[in-house]
Amino acid sequence: MELTGIWAALLTPLTDEGRVELAALAEHAAALVDEGVDGLVPLGTTGEFCELSRDERTRIIDATVTGAAGRVPVLAGITGLSTPRPGTTPRARRSSVASRSRTSASSGRISRCVTPLRSRP
Repeated sequence: MELTGIWAALLTPLTDEGRVELAALAEHAAALVDEGVDGLVPLGTTGEFCELSRDERTRIIDATVTGAAGRVPVLAGITGLSTPRPGTTPRARRSSVASRSRTSASSGRISRCVTPLRSRP
C-alpha cells in the first residue's frame, strides 16, 4: 500500500458530556471520502486520544471504517499515554486496539504507533 495523496486527520466529535458521537464521526468520515480524500487518520498524535478509553478508541476506529466503507484506507493511531493497569502492559493494551485495525485488503485498515510520548504531571 502506498501512502500518497491527501489524508485527513479526523476530529473526534464529542457531546457536551464528553461522549464520542460515533454516528457523527462515521458521517464526517464518509463526507471527507465523498470530497476526495485518499485516506483517513483517526486518533492521531495531536488529538484527544490520550483521554479516551481503549473501548472508545476501538469504537472510533470502527466508526471511521464504517464511514470509509472500503473506499479509502484508514490509518488508525494506537498510541496511548497511560501507565500499565494491573495485569496488563502497554504493549498488551496497544495490541488489543491494534487487533481491531489490522491490515487487510478488504477493509483497508492499517495501524500506527508512535514512540511513546513523555508528559510530566
